[in-house]
Amino acid sequence: MTTAAYILENILEYLDTGSWIALEEVIKQVGIAPVKSMELLDFLSSFEFIAFDSDKRLIKLIDLGNRFIKLPDS
Repeated sequence: MTTAAYILENILEYLDTGSWIALEEVIKQVGIAPVKSMELLDFLSSFEFIAFDSDKRLIKLIDLGNRFIKLPDS
C-alpha cells in the first residue's frame, strides 16, 4: 500500500525543477485517481509548499516546499 506521505514526497521531488509544470502532467505522474491527486495538491497548496496558476493550470514548487525537500534524512 502506498502512503499519502510517500506520494506527497514524490510530488515535491517531481516539482523540484524551479519551473511551472502542467497540472495534468503532475496528476499523471502521481499515478492515483485525479480526485485524490487534487486533494493532495490542495493540501500542499494550503501549507504553501506549492503554488497554483489556476488560469493556466500550472503548478510550481515554492520556497517552503524547496526547503522541505532539502531537509536531511534522519
